[in-house]
Amino acid sequence: MDRANFRGPDKTYRHDPIMLGMHWPVEAINSRINLRVKAMFYPDKVDPVLAAAACPNGESLPDETRRLHGAGLLGEQAREALGYKQVLEHLTGGHTLDEAFERTKVLTRRFAKQQRTPATAIPAGQLAARRGDDARGDGPAGTGFLPLNPCRSARP
Repeated sequence: MDRANFRGPDKTYRHDPIMLGMHWPVEAINSRINLRVKAMFYPDKVDPVLAAAACPNGESLPDETRRLHGAGLLGEQAREALGYKQVLEHLTGGHTLDEAFERTKVLTRRFAKQQRTPATAIPAGQLAARRGDDARGDGPAGTGFLPLNPCRSARP
C-alpha cells in the first residue's frame, strides 16, 4: 500500500475518501503569511493575541533559534526548516535579521504556492461552490470552494 496516498497497488483508494479544501485569494494568503512571519520575528510589533499564537512559549523566532542552537537542540532537519534556517544564517553572519525576516516571508509564500498548485489539477466539475460562488471559487469576498472527492468519479 502506498502509505502517502492510502492507495493499494491497483492505485484505487482503500476507502472512499472525501477531499476537502478551501480556496483563498492569493493576496489574502500572502497577507496572512506576511503578518504571521512578522509576529514570529517581531511579536512586540503585532497584536498581542497574534503574538501569543505565533510565539506560544513567549520567545520570538530569533530568540528561540538562538537558545535552541546554543543548547545544541536543533537537529539537521530543524536547521533546514523555514524560519530556523534563515535565522541561523543571520546568527552566523550571513545577513541581517531584517534580511532573514524578508527571506522567510518570500520562501514561506513560495512554499504555500507549491501546496496550492496540485489543487489546480482538480477539474472544475468536481468542485462544489460555496454560498452561490462559481466553481472556480472567485465569488464574492473570496469565499472559495470545496473540492469533493475527485478520485471517486475517476474510479470504475
